[in-house]
Amino acid sequence: WLEAVSAQYPDQTRMLYDYSFASALGYSFSMFAETLRDRKLIGLQVDFICLMLGVVAPMGVVALDTVASHGGAAINPVDYWYIFGNI
Repeated sequence: WLEAVSAQYPDQTRMLYDYSFASALGYSFSMFAETLRDRKLIGLQVDFICLMLGVVAPMGVVALDTVASHGGAAINPVDYWYIFGNI
């Protein structure tokens, strides 16, 4: 299935890698903020903002990759299911 997606969208694997990396960084950033909150160095609101950034930032990276690929990557799940049905 991934080979079929890669044939249709050649930049898809780069986008998947970038999302994985950004997601890992976002998760670690969120855990670091939680540690700082546990040590009473930041408040609950700052911790929540860090959590939201950790969740939203990876999708921002995906959106930037999609725009930069000029049609070489897709984020629409319907496109993936369509390819999955044609294998």
